Amino acid sequence: MNIKDLVERIEALADEHGEVADGSAGVFLMNENTEPYFVGEGDPYDILQQTEAGMALAIHGHFGLICYGWATPIGGSAFERRRVRLVTVVNTYKEMGSVVRFMDTNESEFDCGESSGALKDAMMELAERVVG
Repeated sequence: MNIKDLVERIEALADEHGEVADGSAGVFLMNENTEPYFVGEGDPYDILQQTEAGMALAIHGHFGLICYGWATPIGGSAFERRRVRLVTVVNTYKEMGSVVRFMDTNESEFDCGESSGALKDAMMELAERVVG
């Protein structure tokens, strides 16, 4: 399954699951039948440092987080903040994919590894620890 399909499958599960708390992330994996399922939630950076995250990536071949928060458009003001959901996935090929959904319009923007930021760095560090 390519990274975009994987992100889309996990995003669909996020629609069913509902929001996690601000500052938290929901952890999602796929079973052997490529059906996504919810594992738990917590601080995304703490989750990525846990041994279990590396084990999940090694066993399942991917690791996905869903986070909710607020974003300001690039070059925008704090008054333009919008509620967003970020689904981000890394696999054992060190490929990353993500989709940001703007909750006020349900618009989504897919990214296949071109983004940057602390969460992407932390997910790539997880992949590096697992697959070298």
